[in-house]
Amino acid sequence: MKKVLWIIVFASIAVLTQSENKLSSQLKNVLMSKQSNDKVLVWIFLKDKGSNTNYFLSNPEQVVSEKSLNRRSKVLSKSSLISYYDIPVNTDYINELQINGFEIKNKSRWLNGVSGYIESSKLSRLSDLPFIKSIDIVRGYKNDEIKNENTNPIFTDNQLTKNPDQPNSFNYGNSFTQLQQINVPALHDLGYFGQGVTICLMDAGFNRLTHESFSTMNIIAAWDFVNGDSNVGDEGDMGSGSHGTETLSTIGGFKEGKLLDRHSMQILFLLKLKIPTVKLRLKKITGLPHSNGLIALALM
Repeated sequence: MKKVLWIIVFASIAVLTQSENKLSSQLKNVLMSKQSNDKVLVWIFLKDKGSNTNYFLSNPEQVVSEKSLNRRSKVLSKSSLISYYDIPVNTDYINELQINGFEIKNKSRWLNGVSGYIESSKLSRLSDLPFIKSIDIVRGYKNDEIKNENTNPIFTDNQLTKNPDQPNSFNYGNSFTQLQQINVPALHDLGYFGQGVTICLMDAGFNRLTHESFSTMNIIAAWDFVNGDSNVGDEGDMGSGSHGTETLSTIGGFKEGKLLDRHSMQILFLLKLKIPTVKLRLKKITGLPHSNGLIALALM
């Protein structure tokens, strides 16, 4: 009888130790300062992708888009168009996590993990689930504010080099000088306008999208990862500024005689990711990649 009791005791200790070992040292440090009902933002990494792995590998069209398959077929054999990293996170595992109080924020097929919120007191029970490999804190960072740079123009309109007399495909207006430096007008004259190119902008402050300079853009998707909605402009919530508008106009603003930029016929994704409203200098990075940026990259 004593022998059986000792076996039970040792087995219980082994299980507790195994569950404890699933938590990263960084997460353990964070938990020391948390109350039992405080929520923490964590990454949960899974041991595998479930029983459907071979099905997905045999049916790549169920995993990625036709455009992605066509692009990959240029450099990969037909049998290796997708890999284990392309397979989505197992839905049964996700459902089990949610049953145990985990609030899903993002899912990453690349890392085979999910990020989200869980009460500190529930982490121990959650780590007992057999399909969980490890649990870590989502990246955090500290920053110092940097004063806004001087935004006064270096040149006035009269100081800019004007478009010479030789004909071009377009009237570039005051944008001619900057584009001529990298031979963009010559490419336009040859018929290259960025046709078929897909561009993903991950920034904040995509404002005034109804402006005439943006009217020719093919924006096929937009999402605000910070606030969880489809409005990527400034609307009084977290994440604001003008940088997104500036980069967007640099990539594809088009108004003949006023503003022409490098790509005028591209397909665009606008993904709002940034929270800070001032420029920041990264001071300290801890943990794993922030889930918003990682999921945005995976969309491509």
